[in-house]
Amino acid sequence: MQRIYLDNAATSYPKAPGLGDAVKHFIDDVGDNVNRSGYDVMAA
Repeated sequence: MQRIYLDNAATSYPKAPGLGDAVKHFIDDVGDNVNRSGYDVMAA
């Protein structure tokens, strides 16, 4: 059986408008790990 590499981050182009800004906001202002106390925020 042939394997097919399906990495959405590597193969999806172009990205949706505003995606970069949303990711930057999350990393800079929200960033949390689902295994930490902020899980309720991350699960929403």
